[in-house]
Amino acid sequence: GDTADCFSADGMTDREKDIFLFTRQLLNWRKDNVIIHTGRLKHYIPENNLYVYFRYNDSGSIMVILNNSDSEARTIKRERYAESLDGYISGFDIISKTNIPDLTSFTIAPKSAMIIELKQQ
Repeated sequence: GDTADCFSADGMTDREKDIFLFTRQLLNWRKDNVIIHTGRLKHYIPENNLYVYFRYNDSGSIMVILNNSDSEARTIKRERYAESLDGYISGFDIISKTNIPDLTSFTIAPKSAMIIELKQQ
């Protein structure tokens, strides 16, 4: 008897649609990603409300960044994560669907996350 249908975008508010589409995108990406399912985990001690971890195997690596700062963007510098970024020069953020052409230094907005498929070329 519930009038709300959370399994289709029809009849949802704009915010509900955004959440629905984001979740569907993320779960569909995750469903077929071997690295996420079976890869090893390496995480770094959080610093300045920034938590970074990697899932990786012999065929690739994924970098996950969570910025919990209420108001400050954070700069990600390659030196801090050099061990995990060795051999990778660029990436693709699956959330924003944007390329990160240079992993030397880039920023993450406050209260946001990035899931980056790392690229060797």
